[in-house]
Amino acid sequence: MTALAGVVIAAVPMLFSVELQPDDLATILRMVAATGALSIGFLLHDRASTISSVVPTSRLTRHLARVFWIGVAAFPWWIAILLLVRFSASADLREALPLTGLTVEASATLGVALAAAAGAQRLAAEEHMGLIVALAVMVLAVGAVLLPSDMALVLPPSDPRFDDARIWWILLSLFSVMVFLGLGRERAPRPVVRRRA
Repeated sequence: MTALAGVVIAAVPMLFSVELQPDDLATILRMVAATGALSIGFLLHDRASTISSVVPTSRLTRHLARVFWIGVAAFPWWIAILLLVRFSASADLREALPLTGLTVEASATLGVALAAAAGAQRLAAEEHMGLIVALAVMVLAVGAVLLPSDMALVLPPSDPRFDDARIWWILLSLFSVMVFLGLGRERAPRPVVRRRA
């Protein structure tokens, strides 16, 4: 549902023939990225965790498998979002919309959601994973907006510091991946099940 909501948000300017500036379209893309990140908590929720915890496959491997299939679905979804937003802008403004930089921001937001989901499972709070992921995304969004102007991360494309802020988003993405991988491991080695001869 959140993925569908993202498509609807991205299609609003085109559906109503509203001509927006690149700064406004960047805001729409950020909103869509947030809605996509919110779905992570539900997609990674393992309802069979009480059963899958005793199978030979490690928790990290199960997480990575889910992330792979999430990526398979998320890639065409995000491409469709970018195309919708790009064609919502007039031809002379399309080049001013930094789709690569905004995709980096979206990746960082997704990474934070993945790390929060892994943390929820690590703390045995998987039933509340959706809420924990939502809170993590909210904290990221509010925190990024409230940063002092000289440390701002959420910048309009017209701001000359936009490209410099991309470095921090890349670092956040890498840090989130490291947290996700670290929290995805079991605290103790998985017992080896030996077959009787």
